[in-house]
Amino acid sequence: RVIISFDADFLGTWLSPVEFTWQYASQRARLLEERKPLLHVQLEARVSLTGSNADKRMIISPDQQKAYLLWLSKLLAQKAGQTTWLGTLANQQGLEGVQSEHLRELEKLADILWAHRGKSLVLSSASDENSQVEVNFINQLLGNYHRTILLSHASQQNQSDDLAIKHLLDEMKGGQVGALLIYGCNPAFTLPEELNFMEALKGVEVTVDFNQFDDETTELVQYLCPDHHYIETWNDAEPQVGLYSLFQPTIRPLGNTRAFQESLLRWMGQNDTYYQYLKKYWQKNIFPKQSRFLTFLKFWEKALLDGFVDLRQNRETAYVFSQKAVKSAIKKLAEIKSNSGAFSLEIHPSHAVRDGAYTNNPYLLEFPDPISKVCWTNYVSVAPRTAQQLNIKDGQYLQITWQGKTLEVPARIQPGQQAGTFSIAMGFGRKRAGTFGTGVGVNVFPFTTFKDDHFEFICQEIQVRPLNRFKKFALIQTEDLLHNRPILLETTLAEIDKADHTVQEHNYDAMVIWHGHKFEKHKWEMAIDLNKCIGCGACIVACEVENNIPVVGEEEVHRRREMHWMRIDRYYKGELENPRILYQPMLCQQCDNASCESVCPVLATIQSSDGLNMQIYNRCVGTRFCANNCPYKVRRFNWFDYPHNDLSANLILNPDVTVRSRGVMEKCTFCVQRIEAVKIKAKKERRPIRDQEIQTACQQSCPADAIVFGDANDPDSQIAKLKENSRKFKVLEELYVKPSVTYLKKVETHDV
Repeated sequence: RVIISFDADFLGTWLSPVEFTWQYASQRARLLEERKPLLHVQLEARVSLTGSNADKRMIISPDQQKAYLLWLSKLLAQKAGQTTWLGTLANQQGLEGVQSEHLRELEKLADILWAHRGKSLVLSSASDENSQVEVNFINQLLGNYHRTILLSHASQQNQSDDLAIKHLLDEMKGGQVGALLIYGCNPAFTLPEELNFMEALKGVEVTVDFNQFDDETTELVQYLCPDHHYIETWNDAEPQVGLYSLFQPTIRPLGNTRAFQESLLRWMGQNDTYYQYLKKYWQKNIFPKQSRFLTFLKFWEKALLDGFVDLRQNRETAYVFSQKAVKSAIKKLAEIKSNSGAFSLEIHPSHAVRDGAYTNNPYLLEFPDPISKVCWTNYVSVAPRTAQQLNIKDGQYLQITWQGKTLEVPARIQPGQQAGTFSIAMGFGRKRAGTFGTGVGVNVFPFTTFKDDHFEFICQEIQVRPLNRFKKFALIQTEDLLHNRPILLETTLAEIDKADHTVQEHNYDAMVIWHGHKFEKHKWEMAIDLNKCIGCGACIVACEVENNIPVVGEEEVHRRREMHWMRIDRYYKGELENPRILYQPMLCQQCDNASCESVCPVLATIQSSDGLNMQIYNRCVGTRFCANNCPYKVRRFNWFDYPHNDLSANLILNPDVTVRSRGVMEKCTFCVQRIEAVKIKAKKERRPIRDQEIQTACQQSCPADAIVFGDANDPDSQIAKLKENSRKFKVLEELYVKPSVTYLKKVETHDV
């Protein structure tokens, strides 16, 4: 019922965001059905994707987070009567770093958490051990273990040991490492400069990099072993304790490569293929752990069919909490001093390219940041108040200096950013990334350090100087405000069931001569739940890949010529210093009285018998009248023929979707190729189409399950039921274009 997150972007880049998004959206939906709220409070400096979805954001600087964590633990320990754990903190009346205006809010948070013991969760993305011990202590006080935190289902994703890396590099420098095998990482780019990876590499006699691409590390090693792509090879994983997953090849290797695991087997003198080795391993180690199947063959066939085997235990294991460790953590955290008003720099993973692993993926480079809507580069986020203080303009380059290091990066003025904190996404500025990613953006990794046994991504007391040069950002969205227009509607828990609060129905039937099309068999429609949508943008990329949508590049985005069929509009609401952020997926509304159809001189856009607004490419002559007349601005025009002379790259094209040529208009089709495929299958099997048998690409990829597609003529379908939901509304329905996309209003669950 309550989530308190200290800078943990669990919906965006922290640990397992797809998994967490599904859990988060599902819980919100369940509680909404019961008319109960889910309170989510985010304490952070930058505006993260998770923070933008929170019911309340408390804006604090990175160095204040430890103080807030300590003070919250003190308030809860006092309620639990366990003040002996606090040590000297128990008698303190205040704590340096906690803003006086936030003391009352922290007390209120403590009250809410205490009222929801066993139904709450406190998280932190801090990389130091003391902060995580303190978070565990808070969850222990609240009785969250075995309830909202399941130790039996412990995640094994993104686990690392920063200190072990430091020790390895020290051993390499001392000549204690004879051979170094590098797999699945790019240490020459991502490790802090002070660890001096390049110097350490010189102390190793044999260095081998298993890689799919040429990167900064491959330049330094003696041997490069080209590795299979993950869709070309077998593999397995255990993302959670007891949850085993299988990777299966879907295509023959395109190049002269060999799987990393296969190379190790050959060098060990084994003749088995990696598939044979993997199968034997599962037979010996995983098959005995289950009792459902008597023979390994049946077990293996089922594992291949499902792609995973779930052997997680539902019985929670006992644990002992160390009072000594808690006291030590509290003492060390209390000794940390506040930044005292100096500027600080926060380095965070990019939502699109993470730490640079995906910088050469053009789909992700053209993917707009969910908050800023900037693509094809990174930037430094600056608070409006700080921009005013330093006279910084949007796009102006800043020179950031810290401990003798200098960085020049364009500024993006970001509402909701903490004043005095500058934030930059990592993963850009690579020197050897490939055709698309090399030289894109600015490399901020030189500002990372190794401190107190962990990597540190916060720089305190930086110097900032505006420069007299500017960058024009490639922006997917340029209007940030709704201006009180009824485009994105909201409601509250108190008003959700009131009849007079449902959307106003505009009855124009009595005023028009033509009453529209009749759809005798199917009527394909879509519903989008704005209370589930988190604005992650997975639907945007899924739509691009499914429908052969080209990437146009930074210069064409400047000219507003991006080709995305699906976009997510992001709006700010409220005060500039800490606005509420709202998301609305926007695509072709497949209107039944479409304004685009009436202006096309060649009938290139017409209505189908099952409710689709079709675009007939070989009729289109490119007048663009339809785009001018579309009130939703979702039509895209092909200004160029995009090259398809790379035969291996052409393999990404969907053979079921036409590749459009220059001079042709295009837009969302509701994935008509998928509709037709299911129609043919159902006809062959002599049966009706089942509800949810057809899934559009955006629906299938949405981790929040916010999109529903189906036949509105089927009264038992999900889409028919959602059209009668009390939260329903349609965008610009007063224009009488009769859109086929129904939105469900976002519910403001808490006034906190």
